[in-house]
Amino acid sequence: MTTTMTRLALTRVALPVMVAVFATAGLACGDGAPGDSPLVKRDSSPTATVPADCSFEFVIPDPGPLDPSVYNVPQLTADQLTEAGLIAEADPLLCQIVERSLYSIGSVGPWLEDDVLVGVVVEVVLETPQTVEADWPYLQRDENGTLLREADGSKARRQDHHTVNDLRVFQLLIDLEEGHVAAFGEYDYASVTTPTP
Repeated sequence: MTTTMTRLALTRVALPVMVAVFATAGLACGDGAPGDSPLVKRDSSPTATVPADCSFEFVIPDPGPLDPSVYNVPQLTADQLTEAGLIAEADPLLCQIVERSLYSIGSVGPWLEDDVLVGVVVEVVLETPQTVEADWPYLQRDENGTLLREADGSKARRQDHHTVNDLRVFQLLIDLEEGHVAAFGEYDYASVTTPTP
């Protein structure tokens, strides 16, 4: 029997080690002002390298209240969403992806470990599929889905170098405790290619 220790108040996709509940943000990426386009325009350069001057605004919309009779999870505050957006803006892999495509934010929700709020889960939808070769960060878990920890108590992470072909939708796990994007999850793509050793 597998025990699930993680809960995400987000996703339409059943994840093997995460219980998933979905909250649609209902707002487009942008500054939230009336008339904003649901897609944010980014440089369409075909290069896959991280630009030295990469900067973008990653505003995470408020998903609104979740029905407590259905979702027993904490509501995210405006400060937490702002902090998560600032953390995401500092991530070079996210910058590499969104600087080359129009994108929108599909869903937003709290990320919980052992019923404690750890961060924010954000679904990013790309208007144009992209092929991205990168070192993709992932969280390490044991066979029961329990998050592993390093000796210093930080969350154990790994990076897998591979190419995601025709990436369309991915999730970010934005860690408010440690101040970084802890993991990317590619959920809508054509294929993954790993380099041969």
